[in-house]
Amino acid sequence: MTESVEVFVQNVVRDSHGNTIVVGIPNNRRSLKVGDVFTVRYEIAREDVMKQVSNPPRQNEHAISLKVSKIEVQGQQVGELDYKTGAYGGLHLEGTGLELVAKRTLLRTSAD
Repeated sequence: MTESVEVFVQNVVRDSHGNTIVVGIPNNRRSLKVGDVFTVRYEIAREDVMKQVSNPPRQNEHAISLKVSKIEVQGQQVGELDYKTGAYGGLHLEGTGLELVAKRTLLRTSAD
């Protein structure tokens, strides 16, 4: 069984071709791979983050279906965004719900 991966969105930008790139970092000690699918987008209250609340309540939660089609780290295409490196990656996503993804939101895959 695969556990879900949570990614914190640092920023949402456009590349030179006008494609939306989600800049994020794994947030729950799981690595993100090309082919993974985000199924939910949500936020956590700033106060809960500052107080390091364990399992804080989700706010503004929305169902999405966004498949990771490509990951770039420091200009290089990679197959996995490894949480151990602490590096942010540029995520190319395909599917529905991209318009709901914004700076400081969280994206989560479902567990298999």
